[in-house]
Amino acid sequence: MNYKSKIPLTAVRQGNPNSEFGAKINNPGNYSMDELSTFVLYLLMRMKKNILIASAAIAIMTVTLAGCREKDDMSGFDCTVTNAKYSTDILPIVTASCVKSGCHDAGSSKGDYTTYDGLKAKVDNGTLQERVVEKQNMPKGGDLLPEQRARIKCWIVAGGPNN
Repeated sequence: MNYKSKIPLTAVRQGNPNSEFGAKINNPGNYSMDELSTFVLYLLMRMKKNILIASAAIAIMTVTLAGCREKDDMSGFDCTVTNAKYSTDILPIVTASCVKSGCHDAGSSKGDYTTYDGLKAKVDNGTLQERVVEKQNMPKGGDLLPEQRARIKCWIVAGGPNN
């Protein structure tokens, strides 16, 4: 039994009173069980096609989004328990990785990280968060460990205190 030939769906959708099925659209009781089952079968076949398309779209999005993860996953670090201090945690990282000739040394136009105030200015304007934590394109060469980036993130989240 060919389900497509039994019910002209355009007539049903448009409620065409000149068609056999369009005249019955306002009173579903006028349809026979065979007509209704054929129509349901047709709808299920259309849904199957849509489900396949939706599944393919979800699979493509999943693969695409999997590639958008951060370079270093810091999800294991909880800033409510990771207490990062400027003097013992942040300053040694910045001194070893950022305060280099031509980078963020004294008097640098890119930001002087030799002082707390110089680094705090980058915390306040969001640059440190963006470049070190989010984009992870600083320091040049990306030589920070995930734990170091997480400590910097937690210090920024805490407001970048001078402690």
